[in-house]
Amino acid sequence: MIHFITLDEKHITEMIHFFEDIEEMNNRFIYFQNNKNDTSLIPTSNKYEVINISQIIEIISNPFSCDIIVIHSLLSLPCNIIKLIDKKIKVVWFSWGFDTYSNKFPQFPLIKLKNRIKPKTINLRYRIRLLHENFRTIVKELHKNSLKERKHFIDAIKRIDYYSGVFPEEYDLLKKNSFFHAKQVYFNYAPSKGQYNLNNINTNIHPSGNNIQIGQSSNKLANHRNTFWNMRNLNLHNRKIIVPLSYNGDSLYISTVSKMGYKLFNNNFQPLTTFFPKQEYQTIIKTISIAIFNLEQQSAVGNIIYHFWNGSKVFVPESSLNYKHFTNLGFHIFSIEKDLNQKEIDTLLSDELILENRKLIIQHYSYEAIMDKTKNSFFNIIK
Repeated sequence: MIHFITLDEKHITEMIHFFEDIEEMNNRFIYFQNNKNDTSLIPTSNKYEVINISQIIEIISNPFSCDIIVIHSLLSLPCNIIKLIDKKIKVVWFSWGFDTYSNKFPQFPLIKLKNRIKPKTINLRYRIRLLHENFRTIVKELHKNSLKERKHFIDAIKRIDYYSGVFPEEYDLLKKNSFFHAKQVYFNYAPSKGQYNLNNINTNIHPSGNNIQIGQSSNKLANHRNTFWNMRNLNLHNRKIIVPLSYNGDSLYISTVSKMGYKLFNNNFQPLTTFFPKQEYQTIIKTISIAIFNLEQQSAVGNIIYHFWNGSKVFVPESSLNYKHFTNLGFHIFSIEKDLNQKEIDTLLSDELILENRKLIIQHYSYEAIMDKTKNSFFNIIK
């Protein structure tokens, strides 16, 4: 089995260890160097290879090179390459979310959601900038053969034999596209071994503090300013409003979010605009008793699961995929629209509810649970 990977070094390393733990599989991990002149972001590891376009063509056109090719997001291979993979090789696509919700012209979102950007999320200055950037992108693409690029995109999706999103519900939404014909399989990027299991289910039941987290990145789709506005009249007491902004955004958005945060919450507002080492970041996150992710699409799933285990109350939009998925599984999750009020932020989750959430994590999101479901999926593909 050949895996085509992206540049997310931490994510990739854990994924490689996961698949190497499956003794029945013979795995090969490849990073496609699309721009041979740009070596600044190329990860280094003896666990995977870096190869060029001619080597890629040689691999994908040979029906005996492998039984299965796994594409870890649509960024791992160009669409005009995906469609050329030999028909005897099964192609499996693991979507990360951005490659279904946020594809830009001449591509397009494969899952279309309403109300992704909510009122007060972006100010007039930022809105004008976005319109300008989108206009420039469209004009630039029109100078190219945009219809050809769009056809490559559609043909690549047609070539996919098996698909797994982060949520099973995403498969049903993708099926609304007439050119999507893949069968559904199960896969999730697993946590570290031993992170969620019965041995530590009764350990550190409650958060170490009473702080509030809003969002997990500086992406405008996290609707920070809209969330701030909804919370403006709440009594925060000594709570900190912790807002991670060091990932996946731009300086103008970060500055507009920070400006509004300080204006509404004064010294209670604490933006995280620099990268923290993993241990230091987790120490901060453990102080969170209220976690708010104002996203319509599937996103921040790892953060949400961590907060369930931490004993935090998690708030998401009632119309969101996160709310639908986690309520379907039985998790105790809260609605921003109905539950984000003074009473709820002042009340901790009971031990009983925290343990129920933890048991569901072990059942669905532990290393062992994901391993069992992944094995079953791939063995069924091989059969």
